Amino acid sequence: MSISSGSKKRVIVLRGGPSSDYAASLKTGEHVLSLLREKPDTYEPIDVFISKDDEWHVEGMKKEPHEALKHADIAFNALHGHYGESGKVQRMLSHLHIPFTGTKSIESALARHHTFKQVLGAHDIRTPQHDEVTAEDDATRLTEVFREYLHPMVVKSPRDADERIVRLAYTFDELVLAVGEVLRESPKAIIEEFVRGKEAKVAVVDRARGQKLYSFMPIEVRTPKKGKQQDFEAKFKEKPEYLFPTSFSTDEHKILEGAAKEAHSALGLRHYSHSNLILTPAGNVYVLNISSLPEFHADSLLSQSLTAAGWTHIEFLEHLLGLASGTL
Repeated sequence: MSISSGSKKRVIVLRGGPSSDYAASLKTGEHVLSLLREKPDTYEPIDVFISKDDEWHVEGMKKEPHEALKHADIAFNALHGHYGESGKVQRMLSHLHIPFTGTKSIESALARHHTFKQVLGAHDIRTPQHDEVTAEDDATRLTEVFREYLHPMVVKSPRDADERIVRLAYTFDELVLAVGEVLRESPKAIIEEFVRGKEAKVAVVDRARGQKLYSFMPIEVRTPKKGKQQDFEAKFKEKPEYLFPTSFSTDEHKILEGAAKEAHSALGLRHYSHSNLILTPAGNVYVLNISSLPEFHADSLLSQSLTAAGWTHIEFLEHLLGLASGTL
């Protein structure tokens, strides 16, 4: 299959899905559809909407998944969240021999799960130290973990949970309460060291600008300062501030961009990704998490990166389609 000007290419855009990232998926999907519609002589965009109840629709008509996908030349995966990143949809597309944008099944699922830390660690890429606890663990286990970490500690649900709960625990009592809350919603709770430093998000794309891996300039993340938590029933709702241009030096830019590329390669990600990083005062970079399917719309961080790089949205979209189809 090739993307050429000789004939229209049927591009299916998958959006929606039973995920907490449903709204973001709709935004990415609609943006991609609008871009494809700007080139009616090249593409025939097909809107495949998946409801929160996992019902598939093509141009408003309910279809079985295999019916919705038939006759597609290529698929753009805009299904952010667990539904589109757990590997299930990718397996379906691969089984039907339909090229698709984004990371393959196993690697995509791995990037969402906290075990991605083990893979990065095997490549000497730093991630915050962490432990897992379950409902079967007693107070002795929590006491051991509490003594092992500097305070505060981060308590959160695993990355493959759509509704992630995140807490900071400064005291043992707070640790018990935070772990208890996570375990009410998830079979495991992750206790992680709190890494101090400057936070950044860095996007990476395959085979662009003459490079095997091209890194966009970092975007700085400023999270509102939080005092000790008083209400353990409320989730963190403060939205971070994204700064671009950043306060990072030229050398810090290179360090962050290099770390994002290393993480992308180590996890076997494909086409594009977005890494969330911490740069410590000592100059060490820690990978907090990585998205194998970044949001792509006018309000997204990826849009800011594209603008700074002088890359139009349609050019970037066609680059992804070229990667997926094997023409790049």
